[in-house]
Amino acid sequence: MFKSKKQKIMLTVLFIIILFKGLSNINEKTESNAVSPTEVRAAIDIGSGATKLKVAEVNTKTHKITRIVFEDELPVAYQSSLADSPDNTFPQEIVEQGIEAIQTLKEKANQHCAKRIAAVATAAFRQAKNAPALVDKIRKQTGIDVKVISQKQEGVLGFNGLMAANEKADAARSVVWDIGGGSLQLTAKDHNNEFIVYEGTMASIPFRDHIIGHIQGHTLSITKSPNPISLEHASLAMQHAELAAFDVSPDIQQKIKENTSSIFAVGSLFQFGVKSAVGNKVITQESLHNTIHSLIGQDDKQLGGQFADVKLSNLILVLGMMKKLDIKELTIEPVNNADGILIDSSYDS
Repeated sequence: MFKSKKQKIMLTVLFIIILFKGLSNINEKTESNAVSPTEVRAAIDIGSGATKLKVAEVNTKTHKITRIVFEDELPVAYQSSLADSPDNTFPQEIVEQGIEAIQTLKEKANQHCAKRIAAVATAAFRQAKNAPALVDKIRKQTGIDVKVISQKQEGVLGFNGLMAANEKADAARSVVWDIGGGSLQLTAKDHNNEFIVYEGTMASIPFRDHIIGHIQGHTLSITKSPNPISLEHASLAMQHAELAAFDVSPDIQQKIKENTSSIFAVGSLFQFGVKSAVGNKVITQESLHNTIHSLIGQDDKQLGGQFADVKLSNLILVLGMMKKLDIKELTIEPVNNADGILIDSSYDS
């Protein structure tokens, strides 16, 4: 028996407090044990020289890539085929090869249980007259809806992909550099947090062809590789790369000159070309210079690899631009357009 009505009320209140705390603890445990909001996504980046697939676990709340599940790429020489085309169209051989590559990569994405597969195409598709017909054919034969993106969108994808993959990168202090087969982007953010993108045209294939046609004096329809490159021709090519850097917009140049800025390089050219050749993800002008000199005079067979024809010329292009832009050091990250697609819901199929 309770001694008073007051005691009854106090015990009732105490019981309610205990019950409330118990329910709160249960909710906290439930929330802490909840599975993080991740899903497996796949992205296909149809570049000018290769078609790349990336499958990853993505946190849909933070828009961060939590784990790379699978990566692959298949060579498809879209840009080179355009350079050889009399009417600026992809030849039937490249059309068939491109569709086959996308179908193969789609099957691999499905094997890794990708919830969605999104795809973009870049420079070569912006240039080719029959690109719209090829996009339609890809959709009908593979079910993949390819979006042909602008050069600015390409720069933004590379930048966002870098931010999604590298938690230490500071968006306000980063410049992201990407060189493809047919275009070149330098991307940063201004003081208003708006994207600024330098849209360059002196990319891998145009630079290679300049060496062959203008420096070495060969006929492009006959000569497909500049190798072996002599020391004299390498020097002339370096000067051309420096001249190309003159066109980089003043706002990007100013961003590079800021002492707090970090320069990141993304894309296959840097990842599989520059990094592999130099042997380090952190690239300096000195390390590039030494690597170039070690490769002078070597032919395609000696240089080796699927992209031997641009192996040395790519290094010269990068060093020439680094010199002109006064980039003392850059860090290569294993990122491409696919990383940006993975975290962006606007690329959902």
